[in-house]
Amino acid sequence: MTKTPKASTDEKPVPRETQAPDFSGMVGHFLAFRIGNRQLAFPLEKVERVIRMAALVPVPEAPEWISGLINLHGRVMPVISLRKRLGLSPEGANPDHRILVMQNRNRKLGVIAETVEDVVAVSRDHLAKPEGTLKESPLLNAVIRKNDEVYLVLEADAIDTGALIEFDEPEGD
Repeated sequence: MTKTPKASTDEKPVPRETQAPDFSGMVGHFLAFRIGNRQLAFPLEKVERVIRMAALVPVPEAPEWISGLINLHGRVMPVISLRKRLGLSPEGANPDHRILVMQNRNRKLGVIAETVEDVVAVSRDHLAKPEGTLKESPLLNAVIRKNDEVYLVLEADAIDTGALIEFDEPEGD
């Protein structure tokens, strides 16, 4: 005869620190990453995936912050150096860097991140609009202040402003 285990009536409550966090008051989730000592973030819904650094094909006459092109699963897309885009001193190519594959308006592009940190859940209390001279930047969308950390949330749709590479369609006869 098979014995069935008895249900335990002596179950202890799960300690508070191991319970799942309550995200009901969250505004959104952001992918946090670093460029140098700057902590930056993009809204998570804009980031499709994170891939390893790949060989980039240079683009003649492109702005200096367009690092090149990559072929990702048959789709050619530009890759942007945020370091150069933000006016920081250039750094050489590093195989430890990552490429954030993003959906920007109606196209995909890659953005180089030196270090990908974490996905940050943010409540309204921790999210603020840029103030002072920061609010003038078209690249800056918001500021996250959480756990003694400050993240600048970048405007994904403005990252490649002024760098749209258009190909002429061949003229028909």
